[in-house]
Amino acid sequence: LYWCDRLGLLVWGEMANARAWNYEVQERIEAEWASAVERDRSHPCIIAWVPLNESMGYPKLEAGDARQIAGLERLVHLTRHLDPTRPVIDNDGWEQTATSDVVAIHDYSHSGEKLASRYVDGNLPERIWSGSRISLLPGADAKGKPILLTEVGGFLMRPDVPEEELDRMYHIYDSITSTDVLLEKYVELMEGIGSVPFLAGFCYTQLTDVEQELNGLLTYDRKPKIEAEKVAAAHERLADRLGQGIRS
Repeated sequence: LYWCDRLGLLVWGEMANARAWNYEVQERIEAEWASAVERDRSHPCIIAWVPLNESMGYPKLEAGDARQIAGLERLVHLTRHLDPTRPVIDNDGWEQTATSDVVAIHDYSHSGEKLASRYVDGNLPERIWSGSRISLLPGADAKGKPILLTEVGGFLMRPDVPEEELDRMYHIYDSITSTDVLLEKYVELMEGIGSVPFLAGFCYTQLTDVEQELNGLLTYDRKPKIEAEKVAAAHERLADRLGQGIRS
């Protein structure tokens, strides 16, 4: 976070997830999350707090499990108590409660055209991405909230190394074979994002490759896969089309 502060890189402050939910897990998450927020809240690079991602460890939110919903809402209220200066995204991706300050959508459509087609009528659909996840839980709505694509993209470029040297993970992801194709898909994705009228912003997934996710704009050792200037140019064309997406 020190270097994010120095370089001006904006980030979420996000909690590691549990694998299953029970009361003991809830207590441990609350304690560890409180410690993390207190530790990091002085870093200006953090622009939002995210106590939960993609319902991980809270698998029965859509089923209406009152204990898990209450547990999630407790995390939001705890976060606001510790830091009332930043927005809180209760459950990044889907199945959000009314307590969230932001409507945060994960959509890994493989093209900008496909992404735009999901939102062609200008409304946030009840179910998002593959249609398997509900965007908002009963009692929640998007009125007055910014709507963001907080995970989008996920394009992998296969490295130029012999087949026998490829990590097995490269065989699991869909792969792109050249920087030109990666740039073309990235620019087309930006155009698709720009065509969705209600969006206030996006977060591309992701900045760098990591051990099990190989879809970074940079390699694991921080080498650009495509020129930063070309990425910036795509963002410049998009900038004027975003930022108006707050529901009245």
